[in-house]
Amino acid sequence: MENSETMSSERARNNGLQAVEMLRAFLTRMNFDPKEETVPDTSAFSMTLEGPTPTVIARILIDKERFTVHFYFDRKAAPELRTKVAEFITRVNYGLVGGNLEMSFGDGMLRYKSAIDFTGIELAEVLVRNAILSAMENLGTISEPLWDVLDGTLDPEAAAAVARGEAAAG
Repeated sequence: MENSETMSSERARNNGLQAVEMLRAFLTRMNFDPKEETVPDTSAFSMTLEGPTPTVIARILIDKERFTVHFYFDRKAAPELRTKVAEFITRVNYGLVGGNLEMSFGDGMLRYKSAIDFTGIELAEVLVRNAILSAMENLGTISEPLWDVLDGTLDPEAAAAVARGEAAAG
């Protein structure tokens, strides 16, 4: 007789695999032209979009029953600006709902992440769509102020106020 942990991990894996099938079909139907890569316990779908984040990677972490989507900016933070960018990110993330802006201090890579924990439930297409649309909406309000910080034309506090709609760009 199987123990509950084995049954639970098998259930989680089956749910994760079902989510992969749904995500593949959804991204294809939406004409995102996804390129799939599978590594142990993860299926990733790379896509190219117009805009400030041309590279998008949607993932299903199969056994963990998680969906993530990362939108990668086409610009990196220069080493001398990373502290200012980190301040901007902290100020902007404080008010965001359903996602967050991230930066690698190592190489200055910038990305926006949205995620869904679908543990114990079927991942619904509408949730994936909403996570992607919510991220795109947030990117629409934070990209220009982020560029202003990267270009040195606004300090992090002023840029965050612009991103939140509290001030006009300088």
